[in-house]
Amino acid sequence: MTALADGTYDIYVVDAETDSNGITHIDVVVLSGDAKGAVVTVAMATAQEDAADLLGLHGELVMVEGAPSLELG
Repeated sequence: MTALADGTYDIYVVDAETDSNGITHIDVVVLSGDAKGAVVTVAMATAQEDAADLLGLHGELVMVEGAPSLELG
């Protein structure tokens, strides 16, 4: 995962897949600011949608003390 400073970033989902353990790995690209163009991978233990349904979604990536939180919509 690309190291990002704490803050809120506008993102776009460019890839997502669920592994054999049920963990969904979501690749997002940062859309603006100093980190524009950075690709970050966030892993989730559960996802409400199929991984393919996440492709193309916009949202926010919130970094707090190096830990990511992803809000898609």
